[in-house]
Amino acid sequence: LAAAVADHADAVDETATGDLCVAHGDFRCDNVIFRDGAPDVAAVLDWELATLGHPVADVAYLCMPYAIPPLPAGPLSGFRGLRNAEAAHGIPPAAAVVRAYAAAVAAGADADRTKRLQSLFAAAAPHFDLFTSVCYFRIASICRGVYARSKGGNASSANADAVGALADTLLDVSVRLAADHADVVAGKRAAILDDLG
Repeated sequence: LAAAVADHADAVDETATGDLCVAHGDFRCDNVIFRDGAPDVAAVLDWELATLGHPVADVAYLCMPYAIPPLPAGPLSGFRGLRNAEAAHGIPPAAAVVRAYAAAVAAGADADRTKRLQSLFAAAAPHFDLFTSVCYFRIASICRGVYARSKGGNASSANADAVGALADTLLDVSVRLAADHADVVAGKRAAILDDLG
């Protein structure tokens, strides 16, 4: 994973154009408050992981449920993820979520910045699996930290051991996504966002 990030960092370098964005770091539906009776976001909560970063980082994090396999046991038992659930439940596919996010990020900007942001999203499209792989690796690392604190007698919750056990599953997803990214880069597989830009 570290080698893949190092090999492709220049292709998605947002600092080259000065187009850093605020990256929430934990952007997901349960950190959003919606307006009553409308599909509009009223507030985004839980900003302690925020930093400056690439505009694709948060949408990759938001799309993590599309890549996770069903979890039959553990603290997330019954979680099925969103893979293959889109049609059955009216959930938009990941590519549609990313397109909508890219449009929203660029919408408030002046024409020049909009063009640069669209270019950043287009450059990141073949690397979307890598962005998501890094998200899974980060969460697996957090789970391992929860587990280590539990073993050290400083558990943050009653299910800390079980949360720690999730790390292996999350690392497996990270490795699979890194392999998917390698296939995209090698031309063996289409990128999730081939038409973004």
